[in-house]
Amino acid sequence: MHPVVAIAYVDGRLAAAHLPTFLGYGVFIGEVLAPILILLGISSRIGGLIVVIDMVFAVVLVHGGQLGALTKTGGWALELQSFYLLTGLALFFLGSGKIAVKPD
Repeated sequence: MHPVVAIAYVDGRLAAAHLPTFLGYGVFIGEVLAPILILLGISSRIGGLIVVIDMVFAVVLVHGGQLGALTKTGGWALELQSFYLLTGLALFFLGSGKIAVKPD
């Protein structure tokens, strides 16, 4: 998906929720910058917190109707989203570890 189309979609979801549309640019921070911080081990706690915030917005704005839903195969519909959210939370609490470029 082209970045302009993605931002337009996110802006539409934010506007429907009566939130300022400039928050849509947080998608780039949450899905590009935060993973880079985590992978490089630079400020991993901050990167984890950004991922958590990004995933909370994603669940509330896009996947809110799927909280109790199951997939065709019986799995939880929000399994992947909860994995990202809880992994970001774990990184926030545990830090980057001893082999990071800049350990927390």
